Parts: sequence; structure tokens; C-alpha cells
Amino acid sequence: MKRLAIPLLSVLLAFSHAAPAEQSSQRASEAHIEAGKLLDVMKADASMQAMMNAMLDAEMQQKPELVPYRKVMTDFFAKYMSYAVLRDDLVAIYASEFTAEELRAAREFYATPAGSKFLEVTPRLIQMSADLGVRRVQENLPELKAMVAAEQARLAQLEAEAQALEDIAGEAPADAGQD
Repeated sequence: MKRLAIPLLSVLLAFSHAAPAEQSSQRASEAHIEAGKLLDVMKADASMQAMMNAMLDAEMQQKPELVPYRKVMTDFFAKYMSYAVLRDDLVAIYASEFTAEELRAAREFYATPAGSKFLEVTPRLIQMSADLGVRRVQENLPELKAMVAAEQARLAQLEAEAQALEDIAGEAPADAGQD
């Protein structure tokens, strides 16, 4: 009986540890499924394409010399940065940060008219927020320049003081403490 008890106990212990791991894997799998569904409801494919086009447009506007290379850049981004290429990685990222329940709740929200509107206006809100930030910095640029100049002066003063201390230490006689 003892001979049978030890292997049986070992098998039971092994299965008792496997069950939580299996449940954890199942929860992760559920989160991956929900993340995929959420990305679909969020129309991530169209959003990423629009974002890519907007980014390229802005780049072309800032650097007109790149205009002849737009197709090359578009092809490159389609090959490495498209939703189809990144989808599995995006699903993994979302699944690593949210539970299946949280992802399901987000998906349910985005499927409502309010959630749909949220998705629709978010890119504009982000752009308007970025524009606001740029505008505020520009409006207060003289103050920022003055603050940078003051910090440069402070750092130069500290450097001068440190150099003066080094010079003083270097001038001390080598046998100063040997009287």
C-alpha cells in the first residue's frame, strides 16, 4: 500500500499544480479573445490606417523633399506597421494589461452610440490637445527661454566654483599636513 501511496500522492500533487496553471492559461486566452474583439469594435484597422496617413501627411508637410518617396514609405509602413501585421502583438499587449472582463466591458461600451462617438472624436481631441500644448508653450516661450538662461547661469556658476576649489586643492603644498 505504501508503494502505491507515494506515486499516487505525487500524481495528485502534480495535478493540483497543473489546474491553476491551466486556469491561468484559460484566463489569458479569454483575455486575448476579448482583446481581439475590442480592437475590432474600436475599428483599430481603420484608425491605424488613418493615423499612418496623417503621420505621413505631416511628415511630407514638414519635409517636402520626402514627397517623391511617399509611396516607398507607405509600402514600408504597410509591410511592417499595418494593423494586419501588428494585430497579434496588439492583442497580446491589451491582454497583458486588462482582464477578459475589463476588455469585455470596454468592448460593450464602444459598441454603444456614446462609445462609438468617443472613438470617432478621440483623434480630434488628441490633435486639439496637442495643438493646445504647442500653443501654450509658444505663448510662454520667452519665460521658458529666461528660465533656461537662468539655469545655464546657475550651472556655469557651480562649474566655476568647482573649478576654483580644484585649483585651490591643486595649489596646496604636497607636504602640508606633515609638520
